Amino acid sequence: MDRRAVKFVLCTCLLLCGFSLLQPLTQFQLYTSSEPPAGSSLAQDVGDSRTFWTKDFDTETHYEIDSTLLAIGDHCLIYFQDSLITLLGQQEATSRCESYRDEFDDVIYPGVTELTGDPDGLIGDIDGDPRIVILISNNWVSYYSQYNEIASTYSNLCEMFYVYYDNGLILDTIAHEFCHLIWFNYEFDEVHFILEGMAEFATYYIGYLSHRGNVSHRVPYFLQTPDDSLIYFDVAQKDYGGSYLFSFYLAERFGVQFLTDLVQEEEDGALGIETALLSAGHNISFNELYLDWVTAVTIDELGFADDYYGFKNMEVQFEEFTVRDVLPIEIEDLSIRYYGAEIIKITNPTDNFTVAISQPDSGYAGVSIAFHDSEGWHVQKNTLGCPVLENVTGESIDTVFVIATLLFTEASAGSIDFGEGVSGEVDLAITEYSPTGGSTDSDLWSPLMLPLTFSSSIGISLIVAVVIVRRRTNGRGSD
Repeated sequence: MDRRAVKFVLCTCLLLCGFSLLQPLTQFQLYTSSEPPAGSSLAQDVGDSRTFWTKDFDTETHYEIDSTLLAIGDHCLIYFQDSLITLLGQQEATSRCESYRDEFDDVIYPGVTELTGDPDGLIGDIDGDPRIVILISNNWVSYYSQYNEIASTYSNLCEMFYVYYDNGLILDTIAHEFCHLIWFNYEFDEVHFILEGMAEFATYYIGYLSHRGNVSHRVPYFLQTPDDSLIYFDVAQKDYGGSYLFSFYLAERFGVQFLTDLVQEEEDGALGIETALLSAGHNISFNELYLDWVTAVTIDELGFADDYYGFKNMEVQFEEFTVRDVLPIEIEDLSIRYYGAEIIKITNPTDNFTVAISQPDSGYAGVSIAFHDSEGWHVQKNTLGCPVLENVTGESIDTVFVIATLLFTEASAGSIDFGEGVSGEVDLAITEYSPTGGSTDSDLWSPLMLPLTFSSSIGISLIVAVVIVRRRTNGRGSD
């Protein structure tokens, strides 16, 4: 028995002991009996009626809806809300459910389980029926609730999810929610940017996005908001789009098997990704990975640096960024979200320039500089956690993207999840410099005399960084 299984058994025993003592005080207990509970989906026939709990997300209240079983598949039981049957007619409702049943059995179930794993996972099958209940209703939110798989006040005591009937992408939604069901049967507490990214990726994996060039309908929202934080989830279209692109990048760079293994990784969030990468033989920090990914979404270019900065099976690029023509560029008190990006495109750059960024109050600034010259594309990155100072040299540079972000010093686990994310302020300067060789000390120092234009609080640290750089060869190699 592996470590996670042992942990699950021990936790279950402790929970059961605790709940048996506190039963009058709680509405929540795990179901572990070998017999299916009341309300089990076993032995159902087409035409059977059943009442389900569902949630009104506007009022945060639960209510019951009556439904009828209209289609039975090898892997699913599809119920349709009775009021919708009246609205659409019996024939139309039945036809829809039979269509969903066939697609779930033939495409969605085999594809998503191949990607994500067994629907029972480590948690088990609460109702003793391996088939998944799909409830088609007029609740405008399509969702999966893990609480249906534990005994609680509003639990339906079965593996199920809810789908809004008037959804133009209903099959995509079914695949998305089924992926959630599987993941939550391995663990209950993964963060949402990983969960939603994987669920969106599942729709690509089974072929539902091929007609869109593998770009989900939510990706364009993210491409217009590069400052959106990857690791915080605000339940907006842009968050789903960014999470999907991140999962897609992971799969292309490290293989689809990496995503499959990630489902069963014990650690959560960014730390879980780091741990899974290390287990797969990749020694890379989440911060480095984030900079690689955000650079790929910025330039989407292959053919250099092991294809780290582009996508092989889709074409995407940020559509919103700050455009500047010439240097110098000096911005004080620039607000950046942690794991969001401020992107500056320079259309008429020099062949030699310096990027300097002060440090925020917590964490640190990171930067990726992608530039194109007569020899092609190059990328320089800095995640050292000290005042950023990058000298760039090229031959006939025609395009530059400076991607600034804020990073935490350590990968966070489950503590980061909902919301827009926190921001910090930095000072940013992009200035021309004279390369080492014919330069003088005044040439090297002049673009970095930031205390003259920026707050004096960063002056000393930047001067120290200049002294270090002065001892090295100016310019860094491409990677």
